[in-house]
Amino acid sequence: MVSNKINKVMLELLGILLCFIILIPFYITIVNSLKSTAEAAVPNLRLPSEFHWENYIEVIKIANVGLAFLNSATITFISVGLIILLGAPVAFILQRNKSRLSKLILSLLLIGLMITPSIVPLVYVLNSLNLTGSKLGVILIYIGFFSPISVYLMHEYLKGLPAELDEAAIMDGCGPLRLFFQIIFPMMLPILATVSIFNFIMVWNDFMMPIYFLSGSNNITLPLTIYFFQGQYNSQWNFIFANVVIVTLPVLVVYLFAQKYIIAGMTSGAIKG
Repeated sequence: MVSNKINKVMLELLGILLCFIILIPFYITIVNSLKSTAEAAVPNLRLPSEFHWENYIEVIKIANVGLAFLNSATITFISVGLIILLGAPVAFILQRNKSRLSKLILSLLLIGLMITPSIVPLVYVLNSLNLTGSKLGVILIYIGFFSPISVYLMHEYLKGLPAELDEAAIMDGCGPLRLFFQIIFPMMLPILATVSIFNFIMVWNDFMMPIYFLSGSNNITLPLTIYFFQGQYNSQWNFIFANVVIVTLPVLVVYLFAQKYIIAGMTSGAIKG
């Protein structure tokens, strides 16, 4: 009994220690974003001698953060929304339909999880569709990349919803669309939240696709502002850290609001799976 209590206390102390270790990079980023250029030249853990909140205003002006935020939000919300709206019905049909064709389609989707992005074919395809340099082209790329894992997660979650529910709804006169959107879709809320947050973080923070496939200063996204800002002011680490905080803040806010749904989706999937 005593040894169990000691083990519990040790695990709690280990958890607290790991939390501190994880928070150190956040602390360094925030602290150094509030220093003068001279103080932030060598990033460290020390508090600034004077807090320079104006660093954030300078970064917002110089890096055109307003336009970049609008572009990132447009690309992210449309991509995530379409992944959910298109992926959820596909996952439902594949899970409920036990035919060989459904199994084949699911297998093809799983192959998509193992294929790494290749730039050259994407360039060729976008050129053929006349979508190079456009937000629509990047949105379609994100839908193609993240749909396989999203459909698979929703497919596994739907195993926990009994098929008798569908039969009862059909007996009550539900058509296919009403069955899915009025009964099944609301019951998928935990896994939809999990998939949405996962895709939101991946799309929002992505640096590679915008730099390859978006052209012009009007299409700049938030991650790209760090790249261009660093190129122009590579010795002004206080501005660079402030820019990192601005880019990270929306993801952090979304995660804090939706974390309970993420945990619910993961735990329900684990229990039912």
